[in-house]
Amino acid sequence: MNKKDNAKTDSAAASAAKELGKDIADAASKVAGDISDGTDKAMVDIDPAAKAVEADVKDAAAKIAADAEPAIKEVGKDKEETLEAIAEDVKDAADKIKADLDAAAPGVEDELRAEAAHWKDYAHRAQAEFENTRKRLEARSADEIKRAGARVVTSLIPVVDDIELAMAHAEETGSEMKDGLSAIYTKFMAALEREGVEVLNPEGEAFDSETAQAVSMKENAEVPNETVLEVVQKGYRLGGKTLRPAMVIVSTGA
Repeated sequence: MNKKDNAKTDSAAASAAKELGKDIADAASKVAGDISDGTDKAMVDIDPAAKAVEADVKDAAAKIAADAEPAIKEVGKDKEETLEAIAEDVKDAADKIKADLDAAAPGVEDELRAEAAHWKDYAHRAQAEFENTRKRLEARSADEIKRAGARVVTSLIPVVDDIELAMAHAEETGSEMKDGLSAIYTKFMAALEREGVEVLNPEGEAFDSETAQAVSMKENAEVPNETVLEVVQKGYRLGGKTLRPAMVIVSTGA
């Protein structure tokens, strides 16, 4: 080979080497970008990212080998071995990246599972707290309704007493108002009964301090001791709660 041919060969080799260097640089940049993207995406889906990186690196290695083929023919055996070594290094790098990502995958998966378990537990606790709060509010509301009803009925008890006194007076005097008062009283008491009001009229029953208050004691051998002989004033109860105890006279000495 003469000097002219040598110069031509050196020029072709230099051009091929320059082009090869550019391709390697581009491939390295692309691999770095794909690795970065794959690392970010690993928190969501590690396996597809690893496979994408591996595919991109292999594509880059194939492109390097294809682009370098003309240069290999020009520069000879040594250049071919160099390019093969470069391609092998790139492949080794891709394999290492994949291995690192595969090794990281179980840890990422465990972390994601733990995070999911944390939020699931938080949701269950929030739901339980909501249900407890709802039950407390419903119970409180029911208690408020009962107390309000008890206040209304308590305020109406004196009215019932007045109607009963008026009925007794009309009965004694033979007043024409007797029938009218009786009709009003019947309707009034029916309305209270519909709302759950109970009249406490324990005459003849054993004395019960929960529902009655003794205003007087009276000896009576014909009935058991502490029997209610007479109801001086009726009592009233609502929802199991005594609004006003009955005023009674109780027997003694039996």
